[in-house]
Amino acid sequence: VTSQAGVVLEKLDNFVGQFGYAVPLDLGAKGSCQIGGNLATHAGGSRFVRYGPLRHAVVGIQAVLGDGTIVDSLNSVRRNNTGYDFSSLLVGSEGTLAVITAASLACVQRPIAVQAAMLLCSSFDDVKKVLLLARERLGENISALEMMDGAAVQLALSSLSHIRDPCPEVRSNFYVLAEAAGANTKLVNEAMDSFVESVLAAGVAENGVVSQDDSQCRDLWLSRESLLDAAMVASSAVFMYDVSLPLQ
Repeated sequence: VTSQAGVVLEKLDNFVGQFGYAVPLDLGAKGSCQIGGNLATHAGGSRFVRYGPLRHAVVGIQAVLGDGTIVDSLNSVRRNNTGYDFSSLLVGSEGTLAVITAASLACVQRPIAVQAAMLLCSSFDDVKKVLLLARERLGENISALEMMDGAAVQLALSSLSHIRDPCPEVRSNFYVLAEAAGANTKLVNEAMDSFVESVLAAGVAENGVVSQDDSQCRDLWLSRESLLDAAMVASSAVFMYDVSLPLQ
């Protein structure tokens, strides 16, 4: 799909969804962030674990250089070996090389079945073990894997009235949100059940809850995507960072 830079991510995803496709990027700010900004900052998003970096989905980019020159590499061909790869150079450049004005993105098949689970872990070592079990048990169905510390979750629950406690009877140091998605509902559900059972059997999670319908799945995601809103309600000074750290 070819989109202008000012198109909001959620609107673009809804548009391609009419044809059974999805944009391989999902953010908590999807209702306000724009495609140009996503590309300029090389946004990662919660679907990174399944689709990889956003750069891999870029087929072409149109941009304006500082002297007004228009660089146009928009095309509908995924494999293009001609000339320099300007698109990859501009993704993540944050406007230092050019201003992105449009982009062609390779969309993915929109999954038919989606199921989420929230798991409670006592230590970060257990969180890492959950990650390994997720890759083993969910396989190609793994769609997202997000970690939240207990303090952030409690802040969201105390600051925002619309957030539901995923496990009200238990408090934990870490919360792991896992999502499985695919074309076959039965296979997705079986994979998620196998994953949750293996995590609990291995003792790397103290408790957990699995979504039973789309509404419960959205509630689990809301607890993750509302963390920034909760921080801004609780404090007037919020500093946001996007960093990558080794698991060791």
